[in-house]
Amino acid sequence: MDFHLRIPRRKPFLNARSKRKRLIWCRHRRHWTVEDWRRKFYSDEAKVEIGVGGGYERVWRKPGTELQDRYLRATFKGERVSTMFWAAISHGRRSQLIHIRQRPPEEYRRPNDRGGMDSEQYCEEVLRPGFLPLWEEAGGSAEGFSLVEDASKIHISAYSGQFKLGNGIVCSDWPGYSPDLNPIENVWRTLKRRLKIRFRTPQRRPRGIAGLVRGAQEEWNGIEQEKIDRFIESMPIRVLRVIRRHGGHSGW
Repeated sequence: MDFHLRIPRRKPFLNARSKRKRLIWCRHRRHWTVEDWRRKFYSDEAKVEIGVGGGYERVWRKPGTELQDRYLRATFKGERVSTMFWAAISHGRRSQLIHIRQRPPEEYRRPNDRGGMDSEQYCEEVLRPGFLPLWEEAGGSAEGFSLVEDASKIHISAYSGQFKLGNGIVCSDWPGYSPDLNPIENVWRTLKRRLKIRFRTPQRRPRGIAGLVRGAQEEWNGIEQEKIDRFIESMPIRVLRVIRRHGGHSGW
C-alpha cells in the first residue's frame, strides 16, 4: 500500500485562527515581487547545541547483550554544549553572528529572572552593535527597508519599541507561528548542518561555550551570500504555497 515508517516533521501547531491570519497576510502580498522581499531584514534568535543525538539509534542484538561495548552508544564528559545566537539577513548583506550571553545573578531585574535575554539586553547588546550598522549602511526606512521579527516579548516590549523609534527602525507586520515564511530559518539550518560536520567526532567537539561560539562565527561567515539570497528570493513561492494550502505550512 506504499506506507513507510517515517519520523514526523516538527512544525508549529496551526489552529484555524492561525491559518486564517496566515492566509489573509499572504493574500495581501501575493503580488509582491522579489524586489519587495529584498527590502526586508529577516532576524531571529536560534539555539545551537553540540553533542546531542539526532534521534534514536537502533542496533541488532541478542537478549542479554545490551551492555556489550559494541552495542552501546558511548557518551563523553562535557559532551553537550549549547548557547543562543542572534543574526539578521537581507539581500546582499548579513549581520555578524551575535552570541547571546547568559546574564549573571547580579544583573537579574525581577524576582523570577533566570538570566535569559530581556528587552534591555536585546537592544543594547544585539540591535545596537549587530543591527544598527547594517540598517544605516542600507539606508534604513528612507530606502524602503523594514525589520522582520517574531512576536517574542522582548521584540514587542515598550523598551524595545522606544529603542527602535529613537533609531528610526521600522518593523514589518508578520504573522505568528510562521517560521516557514522567514528565510533566516533556512540559514540557521544551514549553519547547524555545517557545525554538525565541523564537530562530527568527539575529539573535534568544543569543550566549552567559547569554542562553540568561535566555530559558529567562522561557519556563519563561510555561508555563501548567494545561498542566503536564494532563500530570500523564494518568498513569492512560500506565499503562494501558503495560499494554496489555505494557511497551512509552506513546506520550507
